[in-house]
Amino acid sequence: MGENLEVFIVDRIEEHSIVCENSKGEIISICKNQVEGNPKEGEVLIKGHNKYHVDIEATKQRKAEIEELMKGMWADE
Repeated sequence: MGENLEVFIVDRIEEHSIVCENSKGEIISICKNQVEGNPKEGEVLIKGHNKYHVDIEATKQRKAEIEELMKGMWADE
């Protein structure tokens, strides 16, 4: 990810907006017409050139980090 890009995590999808958390932990709402494609909950969005789009690599990395944190959480190890 570029250093100057704004990064958001999709929290939930509503009728006309996508509710996200920014890097400061603030919840914001983005109009769906400002987002390319159909992002899903938990995916990473970046803003560039006045549009938002899913950052596939950042989403994969985030998912892997969460899976690593969850290892052994409920299993008796």
